[in-house]
Amino acid sequence: MIEQAFWREGLSEPDYIRINNKVHHIIVHHSAGSNIDTNYTLTVRNIYIYHNEILGWSDIGYNYLIAANGAIYKGRDPEGLEQDNVLGAHFCSYNSGTMGICVMGTFTDICPTNDAINSLITLINWKAGKDSLNPLGNYPHTLNVSLPVIAGHRDGCSTECPGSCLYQLLDSIRREVMKVFNTCGFVYKTIETGAKYLHHAEAVFCHGHDVVFIQSDGEPIIQIHLFNLSARKIRLHYEFLAPDRLVFPAFDLSPGIYIIKIYFRNGVYTDKLVILK
Repeated sequence: MIEQAFWREGLSEPDYIRINNKVHHIIVHHSAGSNIDTNYTLTVRNIYIYHNEILGWSDIGYNYLIAANGAIYKGRDPEGLEQDNVLGAHFCSYNSGTMGICVMGTFTDICPTNDAINSLITLINWKAGKDSLNPLGNYPHTLNVSLPVIAGHRDGCSTECPGSCLYQLLDSIRREVMKVFNTCGFVYKTIETGAKYLHHAEAVFCHGHDVVFIQSDGEPIIQIHLFNLSARKIRLHYEFLAPDRLVFPAFDLSPGIYIIKIYFRNGVYTDKLVILK
């Protein structure tokens, strides 16, 4: 992804207190701009200037922007928060619970390039998997009580955005994301280690890159142990991605049932891990 420091070079940085946002909806937009301009960085800069200086917003409104060549630009500057969870300004002043993706161009009569669509699917798949969002589901929102989890701007607002052609592609995009889920075997579980702390554990097994990914809800993970059903401890090589998240490979584990223990300062969470081959 292309960082803000690159595309915003020479422009004033946004200066405001960011808000962390738990996402339930991924909202797809188009920029309603040129379909032939290939200076994508300049386009993002101009959108930032328009949002910041003309509309008077604190920052660019979208979390991500996608160019015709498939390049993904990081949009709203999270300043310490996660890029996908910083509250944006893109959904008719009711942005809570949403993440905004803008595909650059106008897609009323023509559709985005295959490169742009592939990047859009990849980005949505990553976010839906990360937050356990049902690609084919609906979730209530202030603007629409049955707003699709993967929605177009027009699903909640009086607008043509994201253009008729891109909007008509959303059903196939939802199915493509669900197809990846079904192929990769995404598993999500909410686990509670005590009355005060709520933690999440995620397991992702996908093709030749089988890994187990574990993330807490901010509480640092001390260590993990894995045991087989004979109570024998399995040697495990795991890597911390952050104090509250880690990953370890599953491809060197034999098929079977394991017991995993996740150690926090305030206690230990124990659960079953099933490896299928």
